[in-house]
Amino acid sequence: MARPAKTIVLTAAEIRAKKADLKLAIKNNKEALKPYEVSFKESQKAIAFAKKEADKAVATAQKSADATAAKFAKAKAASDKGLEKLNAALAVLEPVTEVA
Repeated sequence: MARPAKTIVLTAAEIRAKKADLKLAIKNNKEALKPYEVSFKESQKAIAFAKKEADKAVATAQKSADATAAKFAKAKAASDKGLEKLNAALAVLEPVTEVA
């Protein structure tokens, strides 16, 4: 047959002492985590700052790319217009045969 479980009877003073010990252990546990929590928060701030700076850099690069694209489009249009004139001049000369 199984033995009945032993019950531990504590006095009121022992209960208070155990409660105090457990509360102290909980407090120590929280205190032990604080440096990690601070470090984690600082790393999150660093990430946010880096993202903000990266967003600024991307925005600046995008503005530069847009400006360059506009300049390229303008230069391409001018080049195409010049090319049309050159091709037209060449077309005028094409029917002419060289005289030997």
